[in-house]
Amino acid sequence: MKPTETKTRIEPLKIKTFRVSKRPQREEICVIKEGDMEMVRDDLPGFKRPPRTPVRVVLNNSTLTIF
Repeated sequence: MKPTETKTRIEPLKIKTFRVSKRPQREEICVIKEGDMEMVRDDLPGFKRPPRTPVRVVLNNSTLTIF
């Protein structure tokens, strides 16, 4: 392999789903969906791995809210 060539390695996609709180998930068909999520804070420098923060997500027909 020449020094200017690079190898591309594609890792398999891993998705983990788990509950962050004991609050029940809420869904009203075509109106609102509510659930738990984990936000990766890659805007904070100085960490070996970016910190992860549990958040609550509410999605309705016109907005996405994360708190």
